Amino acid sequence: MVIYKNEKPLKYFKEYETYTVKTCTEEEKNKLLMEASREGVRERAIFYLLFGTGIRLGEAVNLKLKDVKNDRIFVTGKGQKEREIYLPKEVKNAIDDYLIERVPGKTSSDKDYLFTTKIGKKMSYNYFRKICKRVSMNSGVKFHPHMARHTYATELLKKGLSVFYVARLLGHEDLSSTQIYLHASQEDAIYEVSKIKLFENGQKHVDLDGKDRLGFEPK
Repeated sequence: MVIYKNEKPLKYFKEYETYTVKTCTEEEKNKLLMEASREGVRERAIFYLLFGTGIRLGEAVNLKLKDVKNDRIFVTGKGQKEREIYLPKEVKNAIDDYLIERVPGKTSSDKDYLFTTKIGKKMSYNYFRKICKRVSMNSGVKFHPHMARHTYATELLKKGLSVFYVARLLGHEDLSSTQIYLHASQEDAIYEVSKIKLFENGQKHVDLDGKDRLGFEPK
């Protein structure tokens, strides 16, 4: 892991055999996207891509121009396995805007890659991280690129998408890797239960055994 000056290493902690998942709030996400957009079309495309597809930073680094097709991207993940991911309209627009100003690759080994430096070189993993670090610091949001992946997965699950589909999108072979995103904060739990009607019109719900749903005998 590369540590930049004055940067503390990001640690992933295990608690009760599961990884602690760090996500961005909606406000933090918007701040990061706004700052990335202010810095340039390339930075905007990178952040919209990370938050809009949940791909790993290493996968974004290796994306090629041919991997972006209409509303899909084709990502080569771990084990060189390719997966197809839906490209939201906002992400597609951000990439299209970037492609207009993209610096063409200078060499045969650079020209095919989606993201290039200002001198036409393929962007390295460390270069990507420096961009993410800069946007994070300028936006005032504590951020690591993998948090975008966590946020993407959590948002999909909260919207009701099956954990099986989320696993496919993330490229997880083992479903347990995806289940770490099935977390809920106390505030989330309170909000969700507040929408549930336990009693309707003051009527008690009596089961066949003569007890209501709370286990008490009706009066």
